[in-house]
Amino acid sequence: MQRPFGRHRLLDPRGELASYEHAQRRTRIIGRIVVGFLAVVVLVAAVGVLTVKNILDKVHHTASIDTYVPASERPAKPTTDPASGKKGTPENILILGVDSRLGENSQYQVTTGPLQTETLSDTAILAHLSADGKSVTLVSIPRDSVVKIPACDKVDANGNIQRDSSGQPLMASATTALFNEAIQRGGPACTAKTLEQLTGVYIDHYLEIDFEGVIKMSNALGGVPMNICSPIHDSHTGLNLPAGEVNLKGQQALAFVRARYGLTGGDDLHRIQRQQQFMASMVRKALSSSTLFNLPSMTSFYGDVASSLTTDMGSSALINLALHYRHLDTKDIVFATVPTYPAPKGDQWYQHLYWSQDEATALFNAIRDDRPVTATSSNGQNVAALTVAPSNVTVKVLNATTTNGLAGQTANALSARGFRIAGVGTATQQSAKTTLTYSASRTTSAQTLAAALGVKPDEQLSATAGDVITLTIGSDWNGLATETSPASATPAPTPGAPAAGSPAPSGSAIPGVKTTNASTQTCVEG
Repeated sequence: MQRPFGRHRLLDPRGELASYEHAQRRTRIIGRIVVGFLAVVVLVAAVGVLTVKNILDKVHHTASIDTYVPASERPAKPTTDPASGKKGTPENILILGVDSRLGENSQYQVTTGPLQTETLSDTAILAHLSADGKSVTLVSIPRDSVVKIPACDKVDANGNIQRDSSGQPLMASATTALFNEAIQRGGPACTAKTLEQLTGVYIDHYLEIDFEGVIKMSNALGGVPMNICSPIHDSHTGLNLPAGEVNLKGQQALAFVRARYGLTGGDDLHRIQRQQQFMASMVRKALSSSTLFNLPSMTSFYGDVASSLTTDMGSSALINLALHYRHLDTKDIVFATVPTYPAPKGDQWYQHLYWSQDEATALFNAIRDDRPVTATSSNGQNVAALTVAPSNVTVKVLNATTTNGLAGQTANALSARGFRIAGVGTATQQSAKTTLTYSASRTTSAQTLAAALGVKPDEQLSATAGDVITLTIGSDWNGLATETSPASATPAPTPGAPAAGSPAPSGSAIPGVKTTNASTQTCVEG
């Protein structure tokens, strides 16, 4: 069965209230994406393949990504070296959350203004499934991050390529916009094409999920246990939770994954962090619950899950995928978020996000190379305060004072703390203020360098700075900070290298990327 797709922009004539209600719609999606996919894995592990196939026949199927994106515009499909001992090849699946207010979801219509009649897609997670079947890395793509969207074929509501009077495909031109606009310009295939060109990671398939999943799954599980650090009171969603252990189910579970304002950070990044904690707890409960293995009582539930899926994978491919990954341990299901930094004041995208290029490149290189990513010591916390290790920061030092040799001395001191030195020199003119000059894509690197200095530097963005941050020493110079920041004091380990006195990890920790896994249990900041 082919389900309509190809999302259209929802006009927002009501301003701030509509913006908030739109945010509420998209946040419900995140809490159900991964669990809906893992439900297929649990289902295959629990019952016979023939029974599974009958249930999976309810899945809606669409054409493959290749139908819309020529091979010449895509990265190379990964292969597995037989010498590695791995069986099979890795799979990269783009999981999209979609939102409809029709049918059973009509109770969630907006309360004021025109009704929502369109289906929207505002959440994206790249799921990397390793070739050996032993790990899954789930990377959330912030919807409000500013990216380059390539030219894409326009599609109609049924996914058919739109054509002009001469039969030529109609194209949406390349643009710079928020990531979630890709699907509005050319359907799921345009989102996949955008992500491929941003990351160099080949996307095998995509999976859309549209269902009242938080309520149904939390009720089926008997609730999702969470530990709340301090009481949560959110007037927008009506969520009121005491500190300590709570069991979220039904409408309360839905309110939790929607909550944003009045909570820590009040932003999408902190909300994603809380939602990942919710998903991890749900996965732990699902994979350990005998309820999900009781086919007679859960047949209707699994049917609901299947009927809410739209994918370019056939039922046999879904079954084979689930069989290959049915023995996953929760510690090997790792959550990450694309590292970002806020657009600076004065930027045309102010109040939105840019990708932190160094860290994002390292993260997606690990995925492209099928290297497992481990949970960091921070357990994924403080996602909105990412840092870069000094070993990943390249600095050029210029002396704008009358003190001879100051640039060389400073470069040596920075090198001793792990920074890379690109060169030293004398500034063209003297300056009273110490200044950092860097490109916008190196903002988090500049934060690491600024934290190592004994003075607060002025900061200047430069479109031509490239990968190098220029430190210009002014007459206010007071040397390096006597107490280094955590990023400077404890450089992140080299990928794949164990920390001193600890056993070798099964994967790589990526500097500047805070991750967690489904085994991690920490209290939720409210």
